[in-house]
Amino acid sequence: MSFEERLYFECGGIKFDVSVQRERWFGAVWAYKDGVRCPLEYWFEDTEDKLYEQWQHSRWYGHCTVLFTPYPINQVYNRVRARQIEEIASWLSQHLKESADH
Repeated sequence: MSFEERLYFECGGIKFDVSVQRERWFGAVWAYKDGVRCPLEYWFEDTEDKLYEQWQHSRWYGHCTVLFTPYPINQVYNRVRARQIEEIASWLSQHLKESADH
């Protein structure tokens, strides 16, 4: 990944965190690829301050344009969420197949 690409960071407020099955603060770093916002790294935290700490300790800190509008981060979250759903569906499918084979 080249830091010559334009990178963005935003803290997106409260979103559903699949890993703990509850809402938490969500933030992400992304870049545009072919006109689509592609998440490079994202975090869920219990507080906004902890989320900003995660970003500040990441390799992306100091290389991002910080945004404060909800639309971009909502699109990034939707891409993250869709990927999570695909991963869960794949895991379930594999697990059910293995169960049927036994």
